[in-house]
Amino acid sequence: MRYKVKRRIGYMLIIAMLVVMIYPGQSAEADVDSDGFVLDGTTVTGYTGAENAITIPDGVTEIADSAFQNTTITSVSIPGTVTSIGSYAFANCTSLTSVTIPSSVTSVGSFVFYGCTSLESVVWESSAGIPDSAFANCSGLTSVTVSTAITSIGSEAFKNCVNLTAFAIPAAVTLVSSTAFDGCKNMSAISVDSSSAYYTSIDSVLYTVNGVTLYRCPQGRSGSLNVNDGTTTIGSNSFYSCSISTVTLSDTVTTVETGAFDNSQIQTLVVSDSVATFGDQAFSTIGEIQVSEASAVANQLVEEYSEIAIVTVLADSGGDDGDDNDDGNNDDGDGGSTDSDGSSDDSGNTDGDNTGSTDSSDSTDDDSTGSTDSSGSTDGDSTGSTDSSGSTDGDNTGSTDSSDSTDDDSTGSTDNSDSTDSDNTGSTDSSDSTDGDSTGSTDSSDSTDGDSTGSTDSSGSTDGDSTGSTDSSDSTDGDSTGSTDSSDS
Repeated sequence: MRYKVKRRIGYMLIIAMLVVMIYPGQSAEADVDSDGFVLDGTTVTGYTGAENAITIPDGVTEIADSAFQNTTITSVSIPGTVTSIGSYAFANCTSLTSVTIPSSVTSVGSFVFYGCTSLESVVWESSAGIPDSAFANCSGLTSVTVSTAITSIGSEAFKNCVNLTAFAIPAAVTLVSSTAFDGCKNMSAISVDSSSAYYTSIDSVLYTVNGVTLYRCPQGRSGSLNVNDGTTTIGSNSFYSCSISTVTLSDTVTTVETGAFDNSQIQTLVVSDSVATFGDQAFSTIGEIQVSEASAVANQLVEEYSEIAIVTVLADSGGDDGDDNDDGNNDDGDGGSTDSDGSSDDSGNTDGDNTGSTDSSDSTDDDSTGSTDSSGSTDGDSTGSTDSSGSTDGDNTGSTDSSDSTDDDSTGSTDNSDSTDSDNTGSTDSSDSTDGDSTGSTDSSDSTDGDSTGSTDSSGSTDGDSTGSTDSSDSTDGDSTGSTDSSDS
């Protein structure tokens, strides 16, 4: 008896469970309206209708996740009563060609129109931000009009929208993901409303306000790019998949973030000396990286990227190799050496210095500027030369000889005693000398100089040199112009 009662109770429980399991299905089927919209109260949860151009019923407030996913609809009209659209709501509707999101919508889920390959135009009137991957893989999309009230554009929002050529960012946007336009290989310009307090566009490239960080170069931009002067950071992903011919970093750039050039195909990257940090990059292909040897990252670039690119280390233009001579030699003055710029010879040398050369003894200087001979020297200096004793000066300007000279100077010359000077301007000759030099030739003792410019011979020599020789004693010179023998002549 007891066994029969227990069995009956068991049967009743099984029946009750079946009723509970079947009931929701019966209720859902009952909520399908005549147009094929599956409704749960004011929420559309699905569509089973035959029509492809659909109008969602008035009074609906929410479109549920995946409600129209994978359907064949070609167009959809969303009423002003809708406030929320769920994730994947219209994903992979490959026949959908256009859509308008009304201003009543305040929330939109990710991937909402993902993979709608025939979608050509979007009008986004909502103030809701454009969510992650909202239009990713919408390869036919050519036109996007967004509300001036939107505040954000999410990660990969327009990824692989290959026919989208430009995008305008409203002033209210405070956040744009650096990956928002990845794969938009024909996008050549990103513009920003001029009143934006967060972003700016320079040369069609997206920067943070005031150009401090280069944020995103549009992937379809061509030609060369000189990074804005004042930019300090090249942001992560900023040149993702870009194929620009040449990118030149400005002298204000200090940091290149990791991933800035990931998958890029830049032909030439010119790295400025100011760069102190260069993060890891996954270049797709890159032709050449140019960097100065003075750069803090030069060695790093050579070590990390020389296998995939030509890394050219440029000589430091501001460096000093310790040699002041044009011919690259270091002259220390055993004799007979000739310096072209700013050299100093201790004795018996010949200096054809252009600037600031000093010969200490028994030398002749035809310095162009500011040369000084200390003893027994002859100066054919063009400007500001000074001979201290026993010298003859054919100086053109501002030469001074200290004693016993006679001047036949044309202008402003001063002669201390017993000398003759045919200097053109402001010359003073020091002792027992005669100067008729027209261009810087001078012989100090019993000599004749045919040197055209600054010749010096140290002893017992004959000079017909055209450059840099000086005759100091007992020599004969076949001077070309204005030669003068200074002693006993």
